Amino acid sequence: MGFRDSAFYVSQFLSRLADQILLFLVPLIVFQITGSVGWSGVAFFIETLPRFVAFPIAGILADRLPAYRLIR
Repeated sequence: MGFRDSAFYVSQFLSRLADQILLFLVPLIVFQITGSVGWSGVAFFIETLPRFVAFPIAGILADRLPAYRLIR
């Protein structure tokens, strides 16, 4: 595995780690500011809604298009 491959995998790992941290922190900060579990749940829902909408579309694209073209 060359430098470019390892750099790609490290950047992908860090991107996913940051995404998961953000997914946890946004509802936590909303809860700390408002003190309401309901608003925290609404923040989590609004943050995850684009994922649930995009996953089926991304799955269809991943099945039909070459992987290299999608990553680029």
